[in-house]
Amino acid sequence: MSATGQPSLVIFDCDGVLVDSESLTAVVVADHLTRIGWPITPEETMTAFIGGTLERIRRQAQERVGAVPVDWAQGVYADIFKALETVEKLPGVDAALDALDAAGIPYCIGSNGPHKKMAVSLPATGLDIRFGGLTPGVDGGRIFSAHDYADGKPSPEMFLDAARRFGVAPEHTVVVGDSRNDALAARAAGMRCLGLATELEPSAFAELGAEPFGHMADVPGLLSLQ
Repeated sequence: MSATGQPSLVIFDCDGVLVDSESLTAVVVADHLTRIGWPITPEETMTAFIGGTLERIRRQAQERVGAVPVDWAQGVYADIFKALETVEKLPGVDAALDALDAAGIPYCIGSNGPHKKMAVSLPATGLDIRFGGLTPGVDGGRIFSAHDYADGKPSPEMFLDAARRFGVAPEHTVVVGDSRNDALAARAAGMRCLGLATELEPSAFAELGAEPFGHMADVPGLLSLQ
């Protein structure tokens, strides 16, 4: 695959790429952090933690405010799941997936979020059907979670495993993400990365070797599907 050619596999991040969940999640995380002594706004939360895991956030909070319960993330996730019941998919997602289906190019999800989170957000938007139900990728499905691996993004482990399971070489795989962690993981995996520049500046993606773009409807053109 050339830098502008059609891929053999596309890996989508979930939050902020397929489903418009980042702002909903940020409100919940900011509230929980403020409760334990780290006053922070949802906007600051999105800037500081986009694409990360709650366990990483817990460890950062512990460094800042002292001891944080090891089960802190469980309470945060419970509130996130409630918020995600009203989540919507991003405009342009269906068009991007339709174009991949028409070209016969497989696609999957590679998220730092847990399967339980995607089991709420994907059915709420109907995207569970587009991704073959909710069977975890490690069992042969098309939904991969960093919680099944030793470490999440920016580690390339999940992306490399997804490509291996599809029988596709990394250089023929494209990652579509919206965070620094997506770009770093793709670069470490030797995969092309398209960076949806909604929360991260286009220049930041470019510095990481990713190709910034502004709308999910742009994806078919970037993948030479139009």
